[in-house]
Amino acid sequence: MLKLAQRRMPGLEAAIVPGADHIAAMSQPEDVNGQIIRFLQKGGADKNGGR
Repeated sequence: MLKLAQRRMPGLEAAIVPGADHIAAMSQPEDVNGQIIRFLQKGGADKNGGR
């Protein structure tokens, strides 16, 4: 599924959170928050067409 999304949305960035279930932000909050912070520090949303 991820590979299909990456083909359809050039520039898509994704992160895999090992051991997370479908509510990763609740089951692995440190990992999820760390990924979000790294994305934002790189200028993520602005660079990738965010609003």
